[in-house]
Parts: sequence; C-alpha cells; structure tokens
Amino acid sequence: MSLYNLFIVLVIFVGQVALAARGGETLKIGQEITLQSGKTFQIKELVGRGGMGTVYRAEIIADENGHTPKKPNKEVAIKVILASDSNFGMIHQLRERYDFVINEMGDPPELVKIFDVGFQQTSFYNKSNSLIIQMELIKGKSLDRSEKDFSFPLAQGDPEQLDRIKNLNEFLEFGLKIVRMLSQMNVTHSDLSPKNIIYDKTDYKLIDLDSLHLPHLTDLSYDPEYSSPEVIHGAPIPGASDLFSLGLIVARFLLGESLVKSYFDKVKEELEPLVQFDYSDETVPMKIDQMSKNPESFYLMRGYLREQLKKQRNKINNNQILESYDELTDFVLSVFNYQPMNRVFTWKNQTYGVDGQALDNFCQRVLVNGFN
Repeated sequence: MSLYNLFIVLVIFVGQVALAARGGETLKIGQEITLQSGKTFQIKELVGRGGMGTVYRAEIIADENGHTPKKPNKEVAIKVILASDSNFGMIHQLRERYDFVINEMGDPPELVKIFDVGFQQTSFYNKSNSLIIQMELIKGKSLDRSEKDFSFPLAQGDPEQLDRIKNLNEFLEFGLKIVRMLSQMNVTHSDLSPKNIIYDKTDYKLIDLDSLHLPHLTDLSYDPEYSSPEVIHGAPIPGASDLFSLGLIVARFLLGESLVKSYFDKVKEELEPLVQFDYSDETVPMKIDQMSKNPESFYLMRGYLREQLKKQRNKINNNQILESYDELTDFVLSVFNYQPMNRVFTWKNQTYGVDGQALDNFCQRVLVNGFN
C-alpha cells in the first residue's frame, strides 16, 4: 500500500472515530443491545435523527430471561440520546419525564406507548452512557409531511376541500383530547408541533415527549413557530399553552404555511436593522425565535392572521365547507386572543381560565357540542 493510500485510510478511520465519539454513529444496523430491563434487541433500521436524539427500528430477540419471545418479529422503536458532561442536567430531566409517563400517565391511546427508559453505554468510543427509550413503533408519517391531506389553499371548487376540512376537524378533536388529558395531570407538552404528531389515515399519535413540562423541571426545548409566549419567554406555563400551539397548527393548515414564518417573511425587512445576523435559510429558526420574543409580534400577528384567513375563505364556494372553515377560523382566532398576562382566553363571548377545571370545561364543551 502506498503512503498516499495509507494516509487516506487513516483519515477515514479518524473521521469515523470522531463521528462515533460525537454520537453520530450511536448504534449500528444489526447490532444487538441489552437494556436495563434485561431484554435484548437487534437494531434493524435507522428511522430518523432529530435535535434530541436518534431513533431506530429494532426487533426483540430475547426477553429478560434470555428466552426468544413467543411472538416473533415483535418490533419497537429505540430512541438514543447521547449523554455528555455538557448535557448531564438535561439528560436527567429527560429521564424524569419518561419515568413520569411510564408511572403516572397510564396508556392513553393518543400518546406513543413508552415501555422502558434507562442509561446504557452504546459506543466504544464514547464512555458516557446514553439515555435509551424503548417505545411503540408507530407507522405513518408526521403531520409536517402530510400537507396534501390537510393544507389549504386549494383552487376554487377543488373537490379535495371537503376531505381536508374533514381531516382538520378530526385532528382538532385529537388535539383537544391531548390538551385536556395533560391539563388534568397538571402537565403541559410545551412543544406541540406538526413534526411531533404521526398520522396514518385512521389515527393520530403524539410521539415526542422530550419537552413534557413538569412543575419542577425547567429545561425545555421548543419550536418557536408553534410555541406559546410563556414557553418562549421562560415564564410559568399554563395548560392553555398547549391550546395556543394547537391553534397555530390548525392555522398552519388553513393558511398552507406556518403563520409565524409567513409573518416573519412579511416583516423581515423591518426587523433586519434590529437583528444582527445573516438572513440565510440556516438561520430561519433563530430569526423566528428572536421575533417571537418581541411581545408586540403576537399582537401584530393577530391582524395578519385574520387578513390571511379571509383571503383563503374567498376561494371556497361550497356552503358545507364554508361553514366548517368558518368554525375552524373562529377557533384559531379565539385561541389567538389568548391573553397570557391575564391568564384568560375568550370563546363565543365567554371567558375561560387557562388551567385546571376551566380549561377542562372548554375542551369538553368543544368535544361534546362541537363549535355550537
């Protein structure tokens, strides 16, 4: 082997070691891993990577007694979050959240089922233990990849308008059940967004619980395109915070794009003198976060939202669709009239509180009576 070829091999090897040390190659396809529960899994496929970790499809090959399970090819999802000195506190807060889900939340059909959580060394190159979460493997795709089933605008008279309104109403029913269930447990999700909800034509599942807000935990991640003012500002988070996010998701589909990003695109020239960084695609989340921290932005967006919804309404000429569209619009605008400082929001000329029984009453009213 020539010196040049040897040099190339060494570069590739060092690069792979460095990538593994950072957690980039946490588990290998075909690798077997035994979790704290004693069960052994074989990694079958990389499902996806996110800001908080990597998810794999895995097959149970031995139970806690070392026996092959009676039901062959039982598949689960394995989420791996690499621990390090820099994220030690965050990792342990995540562990508390998932312990809470397992021990306190039962098995609600709206949530992905969590089977086990614990620490495990997953990389030879990185001696820090990873947080391993074993959960139900959900079929389907996230809402942010399901535009064709939900999103407006459509051309005037498009026959798919009726299907999309039906899907939006079904999604809103699911979302209200989530908000109600979490509020009854005195917790909020705090990061409801289309990417955290899986849809498979017949069912919905909330799959990401990394930011579940428990009263004593403070370390949160959030998506500024769908988060409430309290989450962004680090203020106390009421149950209606999730209701606000639900309204922003519905608004996204009624408008055909994220309200916050759409509004940001409209005013970015006005913001540029105030925000000192380059306007490239990679910095869009940072820019939106900066804008969201301006309290006036939420109040200015209300008028913009109302204006854009009216434009979309003009493209609908079916009375059945129009009635449902108006109801969804009324819901979104009512949620957006949420007043964080006063801890109230208004619906059908009635004022509701943002926590506990008042929020439960609101969700129950809409679930039972619809928009009447």
